[in-house]
Amino acid sequence: MSDVLSSRSRLTFGLMGLLLLVMSMATFTSRGPSVVYRGVSEPAMTYLDESFDRALTGFGVLSALKAGLAVLEGSTGGVSAGVSIQLQVGDIVQTAYDYVDVAWRTLLFACLCLFSLQVLQDVIAWGLDPAVGLVLLLLSCSLLVRLLPRRSRSLEAILTDVSSLMIFVVLLLGVMFPLSLTLSSSLSNQITRDPLVEAGEGFATLRQDLFPEHEEESLFKRVRAVPDQLDRMGETLQERSRDVGRWTIQLIAAYLFDCLFFPLGAALLLGGGFRLFWRSFREERRFARVLLELRGLASQKPE
Repeated sequence: MSDVLSSRSRLTFGLMGLLLLVMSMATFTSRGPSVVYRGVSEPAMTYLDESFDRALTGFGVLSALKAGLAVLEGSTGGVSAGVSIQLQVGDIVQTAYDYVDVAWRTLLFACLCLFSLQVLQDVIAWGLDPAVGLVLLLLSCSLLVRLLPRRSRSLEAILTDVSSLMIFVVLLLGVMFPLSLTLSSSLSNQITRDPLVEAGEGFATLRQDLFPEHEEESLFKRVRAVPDQLDRMGETLQERSRDVGRWTIQLIAAYLFDCLFFPLGAALLLGGGFRLFWRSFREERRFARVLLELRGLASQKPE
């Protein structure tokens, strides 16, 4: 009876090993990004695209605003309208320029982080199918090696451990990573989205107020309007100084949470839970293996 069971087991291991081998070859020959991963990571990809577009738009607005304030800060305007007038405007815009410069650096950092996450998403999408194929190939080898005339338990253990490690890596990158970004997107929509939108709209309005886009005017009219424009810019900056500081702080805090705290916190939370599950799963498998060996020893008849 034991020989019949043994032959059945060998047949089962052989069929499963061949099936996994065929599946691994199919995954190796597939081209393009993983369709399954694209489906799982769709909310995360949408969140990254929207966040990157918003950060890039704000970066462009602040770049234009920073350039204009830099020109004003170090400029001395000479106006000839019957009387020579020399105006030094650097002291007026110094504080506003410092705030805008910090906000500009924050948005640059946010663009770099979000774009890096987008690239990582694409790398995982393209490399997930070959990784899954490698896992299936290792599992197939771990089953087929049991059919060898001289069974090597050490080789089986090595293949099993490597397969378990690869399964953990695939699940970590293919499931935990997009889920952590999806959780981050939910937190961002609930907590940091409104402050970011408010700060972006505020800086865009400030740029339009300071440097409005008018139709072409004659050189004489623009020269005569310089003193009035400087007064208007100084008054606008004085009125918006507190707002500029608040918008800068909102950008710094919101992007720190969106780019660092939310993704890392979600990854640690999900990764810790998955690690506990994986550890308990491996301990249960190890216990079942030891129990099976003890039953085999107990069933042997003494000579």
